[in-house]
Amino acid sequence: MTLPTITTYIGQPPAKEQSNPVLDTNIDYLLDYTKNNYVPELQAFIIWAEGVRDNVLATALAGDLPALTGKAGQFMRANVAEDGAEFTADVAPLAGPSFTGIPAAPTADYETDTTQIATTAFVQANKSEVIIATTTISAAASSVDFTFDESLYRAVRLELSNLSPATDGVNLLLRTSTDDGSSYDDGASAYDYANTGVASLNTNHRGTASEGDSAVLLNLLTIGNGSTESVSGQITIFDPSEAKETRLIGQLVYRYFSSTNWLTGLTSYSSRKAEADVNGIRLFFSSGNISSGTIRMIGVLK
Repeated sequence: MTLPTITTYIGQPPAKEQSNPVLDTNIDYLLDYTKNNYVPELQAFIIWAEGVRDNVLATALAGDLPALTGKAGQFMRANVAEDGAEFTADVAPLAGPSFTGIPAAPTADYETDTTQIATTAFVQANKSEVIIATTTISAAASSVDFTFDESLYRAVRLELSNLSPATDGVNLLLRTSTDDGSSYDDGASAYDYANTGVASLNTNHRGTASEGDSAVLLNLLTIGNGSTESVSGQITIFDPSEAKETRLIGQLVYRYFSSTNWLTGLTSYSSRKAEADVNGIRLFFSSGNISSGTIRMIGVLK
C-alpha cells in the first residue's frame, strides 16, 4: 500500500468541535495507512527484540532458560555446575527471614543504640560482664577452685547458690592464688577480715574479725548441713591484676546449724595482705567436703 494522497488544507483550521471535510479525509487516510503498514512492522520488531534478549540471557547463563511453569515466587540462579540456570525457593524472604550457616553483617559503632542488627563482634565490644566458669557440685568435693586471666577484669564475682557442707557446724573459708592455682596462700597471717551481720529472732548485731589468719572467714554463726541450711550470696574480688593488697566484699545468707535454725545474713570485708595480683580463688569448708551447690564466677571487664 502506497502513501495516500493528502489534500493540502489551506486556510484556518476548523473551529473547536466543528468538522472539516478535507481534514477529516486526511486523518482517515493516515490512520488506515498506519494500521496496515506500521503495526505489523512494530510487531515484527518486538518479536525480534525478544529473541535477541533471550539469546543474550542464554549465552550469559551458558545454557537454555529453564521452564517457568510452576516457578512462581522462585529465584533464578546459576546452577552448581555453572553450565546453566536453575530456579530455587531456597532463599530468605524479606519479611521474617530465617538464615542458615554463618550470615554476616556490618558491625555497628561502639554504643550504637538503634534497631540495626548487632553482630557478635558488636556484642563482645559492648558487654561489661562475662561468665568465666560455672561449677555445680554433684559429688563431694574438698574445695572448689577457679582460675582466670586477671589482666582482663577490673573485678571478679563469685555467685553462690545453695552451697551445702557435708559436715554440720562448719565455717566457709576462702584463699587466693597468684600462680594460676598451682598453690593457694595459706600463711598464718596471709589474710585479715571483718564480718558483721545479724541473725533472725535476735536483734543484736554479731561480728567476727581477725588481723591475721590463714584464710578468709565468710560467716558469723557456723553453717549446718541440713536441707535448709545452705549458703547463698556473692563475693567480689576487686582489681585482681593490681600488684597491691587484694580486697574482697561478700554478702551471704544462710541458716545457723543449731536447733534454733536462725536465718543469718552478713557482709564480709577482707583482704589478702601481700601485694601481688590474684588469678585463682579457692572456696572450702573448715571441715569435711562440699556436698552440693552451684558456684558461678563472673568477670567485670575493664
